[in-house]
Amino acid sequence: MKSDSDIWNYFLNLIQRCGKFSDCMHCGQCEERCPQKLPIRDHLDKVTEEVEKKFT
Repeated sequence: MKSDSDIWNYFLNLIQRCGKFSDCMHCGQCEERCPQKLPIRDHLDKVTEEVEKKFT
């Protein structure tokens, strides 16, 4: 099992490579492509504040 530090480092790397989660334009393309049909935009909104507060 990964440690909290490993998880936060993953998110920091993701932000540096792809931009902030809040940069999402809510276009829905990710949900259209998701094989599990997850409500990605809803989940993204929920984690955006927590992750960006930690790293910005």
